[in-house]
Amino acid sequence: MGIGNLSDFEKIVLFIKKSEFENLSKLVIDKVKICILDTICAAAMGNLTDSAKIFKNVFLNNVENLINTNDSNNCATVWFTNKKAFLPNAILMNSNASCAMDIDDGLDLNRCHAGASIIPAILSVSEVRKISSKKAMNAIVIGYDLMFFISDYLIPYGRVGYPIDQGTGSMGAISLAASLANLFNEKDKIIRESLRVSQSFMPGGNNDLAVLQGPMTKENIGWGSFTGYLSFLLAKNGYTGQASIIENKKNPYDFEKYLYNHFAIKDTYIKSYAACRFAHWPLAAFNKLKLHNSLKNEEIKAIEVRTFKSAVNLSVSNPNNIEGVQYSIPYLLALLIKYNDINSAQIKKIYQSDPEIKVIIKKIKLYCDERFEKDYDEGEGCELRIILKNGTILKETIRGLEGDKNNPFNLTDIKNKFNNNCKEFISEKRVTKIFEIVNNFEKFEVGDLIKLLVKDYKKS
Repeated sequence: MGIGNLSDFEKIVLFIKKSEFENLSKLVIDKVKICILDTICAAAMGNLTDSAKIFKNVFLNNVENLINTNDSNNCATVWFTNKKAFLPNAILMNSNASCAMDIDDGLDLNRCHAGASIIPAILSVSEVRKISSKKAMNAIVIGYDLMFFISDYLIPYGRVGYPIDQGTGSMGAISLAASLANLFNEKDKIIRESLRVSQSFMPGGNNDLAVLQGPMTKENIGWGSFTGYLSFLLAKNGYTGQASIIENKKNPYDFEKYLYNHFAIKDTYIKSYAACRFAHWPLAAFNKLKLHNSLKNEEIKAIEVRTFKSAVNLSVSNPNNIEGVQYSIPYLLALLIKYNDINSAQIKKIYQSDPEIKVIIKKIKLYCDERFEKDYDEGEGCELRIILKNGTILKETIRGLEGDKNNPFNLTDIKNKFNNNCKEFISEKRVTKIFEIVNNFEKFEVGDLIKLLVKDYKKS
């Protein structure tokens, strides 16, 4: 598809307008199915968090929402409940639940989390507006594509750069607005204003500060989805926004290569641990060492983690919630050492009541190591050293992870992840039904999938 001498902004508008499901390769279609199932798994887990409970209390149980739910034509399912909510509120709650456990997918090309930002919103809108699964999948792919391209303008380490580290919520607002413009076959004018209005209203929030503090807001992912949806509606109704940053700067990337070949979703990584991606390398290194060593707390004298600078910053010393744990390599390693588990241990809040966890944490030290730094990125890999009380030193270096682009998960891997993490509150039979629909999504309506995302799975 030729794009001539158009400006970067108009190239993106054309891409959003012309993209169709029929042009997606089997590889891309298979990957979007993986991302859909993985996002649903993340939302199932995230629904149990305090963050999700607070969101539901404010946006589902308050009287303001009950007024809007009188119009069933504008209400969407709140995943893993037996309730519906006014569509914008449902988008907000479903997106927030999808990122609450920090086990949602991420773009290998940057730090953004496209799945939680795009998939719940597109599926919720498609449920209400009776939009086909094919169109929904295509819109999701566009969201992933734009999450990559826009990030290069809005995060400071990108090649174009921006003075403030905006985080995923900012990119998510713009990307979702673009996805929705495609979903509804909008013309150029509305596509342009969707991009402009969503940038005008995108949420702020500094990602680097989120890493240091471990707040529930994380990267404002849910709020970004909420804003993106409303920005699209405003643009559709004639509202205009400020000039997009894309209109004022030149993107160094090849549009044909990165947008039309959909590198973003192809290279999206899937997480095994409910933790910031930067913490996954020491966790994987520990598990690899544990294959041939017992590594019990009473045997360990000290642990050294040598990794890139941004990972060293994951050292929240006294987390007040699981978000803080997810941003703390010492706490995560301590849970793994004591319980051989990260994910359910956080849901059960074990870190709050076990004094041995803090004993283990005191043994762990983090060090910056230039070997693991990367240009235009946050770094990758680590070396883990475990010093045992008997004088033995164990060492493991990790540079790749299960679920990344070089070692990708398939749909069955995600099904297993779903069952392993949700077995205490979702029946395997129900997960299998979800898997069967997603695996053959082109043959089903979006509503067929949403009907399975209900509460009390083990009773069904």
